[in-house]
Amino acid sequence: MQVKEAIWRIRAMTHDVTEDYDDADCVFAINLAAHELATTLIAGHYPGLIEEGDFREGDAVPEGFFKTAGLYPVRVTGGMVHMLSGQDVQYLRYYVLPKDVVLGGVMPFRLSLLNRLTLKIAAKMLSDENEFDISQDTGIQTEIQQALSSGWAG
Repeated sequence: MQVKEAIWRIRAMTHDVTEDYDDADCVFAINLAAHELATTLIAGHYPGLIEEGDFREGDAVPEGFFKTAGLYPVRVTGGMVHMLSGQDVQYLRYYVLPKDVVLGGVMPFRLSLLNRLTLKIAAKMLSDENEFDISQDTGIQTEIQQALSSGWAG
């Protein structure tokens, strides 16, 4: 999904016919929502956010690095990898946050379900800023949890 289409959908969800939320506000909300969703996915060990590679002592972690996906004899401090085992090279699997979207780009997730959830969270964030009815927040959070649970169940 293109970010422009996502912005149109957010405006439709929030009934923003006068475009109170400019494109920059919507892109910012999409990025915040994507990171919020990603942290929930990572907590549930979602494999779609895992990358892997070899690291040496003092290597900088890649952009978007969140945490290792497993237990390794390494410590990550100040964005640098430090070997605790004395090995020269350590193969790591690690979680990454999605890259920020830009106006002319595409949504951050490969799965359309996750992009739709991102839009719902972004719409909720924008609506909450304007102190509209936030009673839908619990429903959206429940929907997110159900979608994630059903994805892991089968």
